Amino acid sequence: MATEKINLTAPQELVGATAEDTQINSIDAPKAQALDNDTPELNTPAMSVEFADEEAALAADEAGLNLGDETAEEQEAAQVSSDLSGLNESELVALFASKLESEPVQTLRSVVEAIKIAFYKQHRAKVDAERKAFLEAGGQEEAFTPTPDGDEQRFKELFAIYREQRDKHIAQMEADKEENLKIKLQIIEELKELVNSDETMNTTFTRFRELQTRWKETGLVPQANVKDLWETYNLHVENFYNFIKINKELRD
Repeated sequence: MATEKINLTAPQELVGATAEDTQINSIDAPKAQALDNDTPELNTPAMSVEFADEEAALAADEAGLNLGDETAEEQEAAQVSSDLSGLNESELVALFASKLESEPVQTLRSVVEAIKIAFYKQHRAKVDAERKAFLEAGGQEEAFTPTPDGDEQRFKELFAIYREQRDKHIAQMEADKEENLKIKLQIIEELKELVNSDETMNTTFTRFRELQTRWKETGLVPQANVKDLWETYNLHVENFYNFIKINKELRD
């Protein structure tokens, strides 16, 4: 499975004319704290091994922490510069919990991906250091089992909460789009009726403007319906203007 590379050095440009507005987030990461020199794993030379973002993302995916496709709304969410390399695993878990509690779920994807990669860079290095020490002590590769990691367990719990909230938000967003589709189809039906109206031209034109306003104020519809819906709407808007033109010519 291809993994998504997180860019922590430059903002991502906004894309998609129909994507939802989202809040711009910033990662106010706490200052890095000194690592505990009494922790054996952190003093092992193997901990200095650097893993690429792709390797860390793959390790996270293998741990069951994959988010799948990005929504248009998430693409619109600002990407901000942040350096998480100075944070240890516990601090990254704390940052994840803070973001999850304080910020809208639809704006968190890039932050979660960044924290996930930073966490698994450290976690993988720690496990590799533990494996190296085990093998050097005479252990067999197939017998190696990493020491249970409380930080990783907590990270997975937070990720599960985030995923559940994100899935609920996406489901609600899709339900809203279906409702918006019904509203816009009704507006089109009302547009059709205007050309057969017995009302005065001023009244008819006022109703037309009201329908245009309702159309603009109605939110997004399912992507599969966007093209046909827009073409149908424009067709009946054009028909209405032709109707107005013909009536004016008849009066003249």
